[in-house]
Amino acid sequence: TAVGFWDHDFHELMLHDQLRMECYKRAIQANLEAIATERTSTAAADDVTVMDLGTGYGVLAQWAVESWRSLRAIHPRLPRIRVFAIEPNPYVFEVARERLSEEYMRDAEVKLLNHSSYELIPLGPAGNRTDDRQIPPIDLLVTELFGNLVDNEDMVSILAHACRQFLKKNGRVIPQAATSYLAPISSSPLHRQMTTGQCQFLSSHYEQLARYELPMVGFYDAIIPDAALLAPPAAINSWDFADVKSLRCQYRSELK
Repeated sequence: TAVGFWDHDFHELMLHDQLRMECYKRAIQANLEAIATERTSTAAADDVTVMDLGTGYGVLAQWAVESWRSLRAIHPRLPRIRVFAIEPNPYVFEVARERLSEEYMRDAEVKLLNHSSYELIPLGPAGNRTDDRQIPPIDLLVTELFGNLVDNEDMVSILAHACRQFLKKNGRVIPQAATSYLAPISSSPLHRQMTTGQCQFLSSHYEQLARYELPMVGFYDAIIPDAALLAPPAAINSWDFADVKSLRCQYRSELK
């Protein structure tokens, strides 16, 4: 289907964004190193818990497991890790399950759940799981649900709900903050393609999707050179994900 093509092409686009992927990998490693230090000093024996909210193809969940394995190789007395990888899209879920397979899902290191985070249930004080949707308190919550303006795909409300429901009092969040920017541009090639309806798409799959939606989808991830900017990018909204109480959706912004 067109939706399936979109999912695959879009995930491939993100996975080949080297800057984005390297930043996430370093952040996961740094936060797990900090958690390992805390656990070493307190000798806490309970599992380290991670939630990958919107796991996609499971790459961030995989990195969390690999990072913790490396830390346990240095500090064998560290507890085990349990990663809850949440993916509601059934097509993407199947790709993640194939990718992670037994290497990362063995010994319950990764629990892959085909649910929306709103369908999950906090694990009660007794700690006995009687429902597959029950999630224990989370040490580290990581997500990449950003829309082009951060919150235009319900990212903020989804993350806020997950933090309130599952994150420990002193739990960690990746990313810690985000700022969205807008800038006016001048691009004759893009304008010509839009006005003639002959857009250059990322792939033939994008073109198929655009027939049912808008030609603008062809420029969903256009790379604009600095020379095309008519003014410097202006910050329109900022979010502090570490302060759950402050999180709110801001779909509309006013530039002054």
